[in-house]
Amino acid sequence: MRFQRPDNKSPWMNQKEQLRLVMLCVALVFVIVAMQKVAQPEFWSWLIPPEQVTQETNAETDQVVITLSGERVPTDEEAGSEKQALITELPPLLSEAEKQNIEDDYLGLKKTEVPVFQRIVTELTQTDRGLLQLNTDRSGTYQVWMAETDAWRGRLIEFDGHARRILKRENSTENQNGNLYDLWVTTEGSGSMPLHVVTAGLPAEMEIGEQLNIPIHLSGTLFKREGYAAEGG
Repeated sequence: MRFQRPDNKSPWMNQKEQLRLVMLCVALVFVIVAMQKVAQPEFWSWLIPPEQVTQETNAETDQVVITLSGERVPTDEEAGSEKQALITELPPLLSEAEKQNIEDDYLGLKKTEVPVFQRIVTELTQTDRGLLQLNTDRSGTYQVWMAETDAWRGRLIEFDGHARRILKRENSTENQNGNLYDLWVTTEGSGSMPLHVVTAGLPAEMEIGEQLNIPIHLSGTLFKREGYAAEGG
């Protein structure tokens, strides 16, 4: 009689391992389903609004602005160029015809020169001081202005000097922006021959009178060479 030996080998997977394998398969199926779901664009609409809606809203807003203004809005580059031109450029104070009608070596103003002089005083008074300084020519001196008056006439100049005499014009009607003052100012190189400066307004602390010696910084234009003609021409 032959007896078979009992098979004591354990199965390939026990019950606990089989349970783990089933759970792993279920989890894998869940991950695959979740990946398919999140791949759809509408799934993320709760977090990120659709781009199409934003563009349509902006388009509608821009259309309303254009309809109301009726003008093309300049770009930043165009606006910057216009601003730069406004800040740095000033039109000429005198035309060539006006320059020709101004007579040098004459004390005071002639009747034909008064309207032009009034306009220049008004324009300089109403122009920003910083803008004047940006356009001034600081290379001239007293000797150059006297010798080359025609070339410097109407150009903006800036210089330092000492006010020797300051007088207020009484009942002056030459300026629409305030009182006019006459200043006699000496500069380096002018010696005892001062420049006659006409200005609209003075600093509140500026002393008025004669026999003065007040340091002063001036910006303005050269209008004419004032004085008497020398004998013999």
